[in-house]
Amino acid sequence: MALDLTVRDHVELVATTWYDSADEIHDKVEVVLGLLDLTSLEARFPHELSSGQTQLFGLSLVMARPFDVLLLDEPEQRLDPERLNLVVAALRDARDAGATVVVATHSASLSNQLADSVVWLDVPG
Repeated sequence: MALDLTVRDHVELVATTWYDSADEIHDKVEVVLGLLDLTSLEARFPHELSSGQTQLFGLSLVMARPFDVLLLDEPEQRLDPERLNLVVAALRDARDAGATVVVATHSASLSNQLADSVVWLDVPG
């Protein structure tokens, strides 16, 4: 991460590497920042964000590019219930748009709201 780039700058940078037109880039950035409720934080620098905001920021960078499969490891970490609901809604939108979403999680709330199927892993010990 570049220390002199804002949240918006980072998301735009990622989108710019994947989309051709300025309109596509702008639209993608607006959608992603809006989905994850980061619009009010867009002028901040990543090091100024709380841990939960940083988690959403990281997800915004992933969602700023096109994908058919999204593989996430504990996207709920450090999120309060309101922010967890933002993540669930964003992942549900991706799934409903045709992406395959695979999530490793400890959150029953996330899996109950999002999963079509669940695989429970139990480590013997």
